[in-house]
Amino acid sequence: ISYERLVTPSTGVNEIRKMADLLRNQPGMNIIPDAGLGCIYQQSWIYSANLEEDRVGPDIALYNFTIDQMEVIRDTLDSYVVKYSSGSWVNNPLAQELVGMLAEYAQEVTDKLTEADVNPPPTPPPNPEYWYNISEWYSSVGKGNRNQKAKVQKMAL
Repeated sequence: ISYERLVTPSTGVNEIRKMADLLRNQPGMNIIPDAGLGCIYQQSWIYSANLEEDRVGPDIALYNFTIDQMEVIRDTLDSYVVKYSSGSWVNNPLAQELVGMLAEYAQEVTDKLTEADVNPPPTPPPNPEYWYNISEWYSSVGKGNRNQKAKVQKMAL
């Protein structure tokens, strides 16, 4: 099941059908016929579910990956596409569906990397506490800051 396909109206009903097929004929499960899945999808997902408004926590825009992380994600997705597109997986319909989903995700990450390359994120402003923190750290290791300007000037006397 692909979340992105589930939340997209043109593919959502098919994703719901996959779940229904999995649960159908299981003990204690009463699943409606496929003809009613579209109606259920419309009523429960499209008209009543607003995930962004119900979400608790920091703004979703604050969750970002670094470019290096996105490259690792893309490379990993590409390796899985290659793996499940060959060998004994070629004739497995579930593996081929997985390949399609992984390729979609890989393309999405590639598009974001291309966008970041064309329009890189701005460099953050200097942190005024940086030099102070570096000085404090340096003074805390070894014998402290023995090259401190005032100490060196006293040596010359």
